[in-house]
Amino acid sequence: SNYGAQLAPYTWELVRAMKKGKALFTQPPMPIKCAGAPQKALYLSADYWRQQGVLDKIDITFCNSNPSLFGVPTYVPPLKEYMAK
Repeated sequence: SNYGAQLAPYTWELVRAMKKGKALFTQPPMPIKCAGAPQKALYLSADYWRQQGVLDKIDITFCNSNPSLFGVPTYVPPLKEYMAK
């Protein structure tokens, strides 16, 4: 994951070019400005790869430094369900 707006176009270029391999996404320890932002890159990338028919060829790893997937307990079950896909 990246944390600077200037890096977003390059990240998107890498996502579009990836057809197989390992994708590593990270989330730094709190506090951060928007806790969902690092995960959003993961979800959008995975959805793009699914649409392209290559998701099954990409091993996605999410490294979270926080004790829970998300700080708001209500959102954790649906996020875990999505991550299981």
